[in-house]
Amino acid sequence: MTYGKCAETTLQELPDAFGKAVGLFLVVASLFASLPQVIKLIRVKTSVGVAPLTLAIINVFAGSNLSSSLVVKWPQIQACSTSSSCVYLLLDVLQQLASAIVFSTLLLLVVSLPPHNTRAYRALATFTISLLLSLLLAACLLSGFSPCSHAALDYSTSISILSAVCAIVAYVPQLIDTWRCGSAGSLSPLFLAIQVAGCLLVNYNQIFVNHDPATVWVPVMVSGVMQATILGLIGYFRLRPRGRATRLTSTPTLPLLMEQIDCPSRHRLDEVPRGH
Repeated sequence: MTYGKCAETTLQELPDAFGKAVGLFLVVASLFASLPQVIKLIRVKTSVGVAPLTLAIINVFAGSNLSSSLVVKWPQIQACSTSSSCVYLLLDVLQQLASAIVFSTLLLLVVSLPPHNTRAYRALATFTISLLLSLLLAACLLSGFSPCSHAALDYSTSISILSAVCAIVAYVPQLIDTWRCGSAGSLSPLFLAIQVAGCLLVNYNQIFVNHDPATVWVPVMVSGVMQATILGLIGYFRLRPRGRATRLTSTPTLPLLMEQIDCPSRHRLDEVPRGH
């Protein structure tokens, strides 16, 4: 499993029953894990506490990760024309597709609600979705005309690096906020733990079940490590003696991980929408 290599095309080594169950579970979980967040946004009719920029970066992470997987797993996708069994080798791709759909939907929903229903945030959402679709289109065109060529694999490697960078950048603001807050603030440690466990399951499925190249599973691993770091920092603050007041945050809270806003932000500039 190295960079610059397509996935195996053989259908003789399909996942066992446990591997298939894990893959199917991840696809379904990716579609429905964020449903409570969607319901909450619709119910309260406001996106206060959700950071559109962070969500946009996560969208780029999801899109670039999916695009890289399409390139290296294109031979397996082509194999589906001769056997339906190949779907079990593509469950990780379906999981990434589900995640991209969920994150895109959340971004569009967030910028449709106050206080983020402004021209600037809507332009951010439009640019992000357009970039995501462009990455996918480029992956399909390169693979369609020259599957597993040097150009296609170089593209896969490049956007895999982009995906890993996005995974780091997306969670750095939350890591800084958690440190400055001195507590979990608006983060739900339980949901964060579920996210980390989900990354571990995805990596297990990609590495040991589907034997995917590193371009597929490295970005997911980076995302899991970043979220585990935040979770560990929260645990540190909960276990240490409480000897000082809670700090103020300076960056938006991470979307999808909200319980309640315990640590207020000093940035109030976007509380009132200024354009529609």
